Amino acid sequence: METIKIWPGWEMKEQVGEGDLGRVFRIERTDAGIARAAALKVIGISGDPGEIKKFRKMGMDEESILEIYEDRKDQLLKAAVRLSCLGTANGIVSIEDIDSFWDEDS
Repeated sequence: METIKIWPGWEMKEQVGEGDLGRVFRIERTDAGIARAAALKVIGISGDPGEIKKFRKMGMDEESILEIYEDRKDQLLKAAVRLSCLGTANGIVSIEDIDSFWDEDS
């Protein structure tokens, strides 16, 4: 598949799941001859064209619309950080790293 641009060295192998919040991929990396595998959940906050059109009809400018999506991103990051503090309690999968970026291709 492809190298993950925000986590160099990791390579996406295959999509293993999809749900309301995003897609899950099996990823791999080799360090010092030792292969490691992990899961990567990609959560997209897409700018639905209908929603953006509604915001524009309400008189919002591009900066105000962008602030809405920034706020959504920040809320998701905070939730992920809270989950990471729980460790593997109650069947929660451990979170090893969290990051975000704007996908210029979308």
